[in-house]
Amino acid sequence: MLKSARGTVKLVVRYTPRLLDEMERRFERQRRRANQNSPAPVFKR
Repeated sequence: MLKSARGTVKLVVRYTPRLLDEMERRFERQRRRANQNSPAPVFKR
């Protein structure tokens, strides 16, 4: 379990902070748009 966690940390560290910020911003925008459409959180892919 610890080994897999360490691998995940390495994977995350590989991403640049700028990319993480961009992903977070995009996710926030999508969530805001979803909240406008419907009050209940519905996840559809």
